[in-house]
Amino acid sequence: MSNIRKLIWFSLDNLGGVVFGLFSIVFIARIYGPTNMGYLSYIQALASILSCVFILGMDNVVMKEYVQHREKKRVFYAVSLVRLVGGIVFFSAVFCWAYFFSKTPDELVLTLAFTACVTTYFGKSSAFRLYFQATEQPRVLSISTVASRVAAIVYILGVIYFQLSFVWAIFYLVVYSVVAQVILLCEFYRETKDELFPAIADSLRYGKQLLSESKFVFFSSILFPIFMYFDVVIIEKFLSPEAVGLYGVATKLVMQLLFVGHIFVFAFFTRLNQELNEQKLDGYIFRNIVRLMIYCSVGGGIFVSLTGDYIVHLLYGEQYQGAGIILKILIWKLVFSYFGALFSRVLIIRQWTSIELIKTVIASTVSLCASIMAVQIWGATGVATVSVVSYAIADLFAYLLFARTRIFFMVVVQELARIVIRPVEAFRQSVAFLVEGRQRYGH
Repeated sequence: MSNIRKLIWFSLDNLGGVVFGLFSIVFIARIYGPTNMGYLSYIQALASILSCVFILGMDNVVMKEYVQHREKKRVFYAVSLVRLVGGIVFFSAVFCWAYFFSKTPDELVLTLAFTACVTTYFGKSSAFRLYFQATEQPRVLSISTVASRVAAIVYILGVIYFQLSFVWAIFYLVVYSVVAQVILLCEFYRETKDELFPAIADSLRYGKQLLSESKFVFFSSILFPIFMYFDVVIIEKFLSPEAVGLYGVATKLVMQLLFVGHIFVFAFFTRLNQELNEQKLDGYIFRNIVRLMIYCSVGGGIFVSLTGDYIVHLLYGEQYQGAGIILKILIWKLVFSYFGALFSRVLIIRQWTSIELIKTVIASTVSLCASIMAVQIWGATGVATVSVVSYAIADLFAYLLFARTRIFFMVVVQELARIVIRPVEAFRQSVAFLVEGRQRYGH
């Protein structure tokens, strides 16, 4: 499959999620208002923060195992057993935190916690999705995405028609999560029908091995969700659920666009893995991915910075006035998060997981301390600014601290300079890379 066809299929998978994500955000925001939007955003942030309890930093390790080993079911069952135990602890932790420490009304806690946990548990880190991403089968992912979103839209239209309450409305999250997993489950078992079912004891041993390999990433996986989502918790603590709602709609819009960085990584994962195994940290594939990320992230940042107020007014209406400035700030997270999607996977492939831990500790510390101060001085806009700075530290500037990873920063600077100084040549090289279907390495 050519590079551009892979990108199209991976884009279809993610674009289906983006279109549905925008539709569902607008649905909740417009009909149920900023306060209910704030309750939902807060619980979803909690679920994301505590997702480390079942993800355990294993995602990139699992993808690597799927690529390198023939026994796919063995990998799948080992991961599933470990995450089943983690999932039970995960739901209990989210419910208790929301019930005892948040401003969420008691009658909403159980429903919000359940829906947020189901969505997170069966989300981007499910063992099925990791298999199809690692084996570069975007067509299957696209089908599951489109079908599950159609089912959820039908449910949402039913909620609107029957004018159901907020409690019933948020079950659309469960609908699309479950439908997508059923489709991926059926396709996974169809592809692995000739493989024997592994013994439970073997799966447990293999699961422990994967956990051991993920140990450094596990600690960074605890810190990274805090770094990404704790800003919502801080705003709820110092401001109000309504402020969380305003911040939440801007954050969710930006989150819909984060998929682009992962598309480039997933589309070229096998070739990137091969290139890195040849000890090329600034090779042909790596440089082209970085350049494509610069085009998309900077272009998107400029566009949203110019039109942020209009976007918010068009999607959410006048009751969300004030979210526009937050959106204009947060959109610049894209530049750094795209690089992070690539560089973090390189660290896993090269087994430099200790670097991932150190840089995440630095960025999380800066983010937490600065956000607590900024929210009391500048409110939500201060927190948004700190968030962008923290992403810059975590996904770009922190790599300057380590001799082995300084090349990441240098490649970004070199490709940015190439775009500015020789724009036509850089653009032609990117187009040539996208349309080629054969393997090629070097500069």
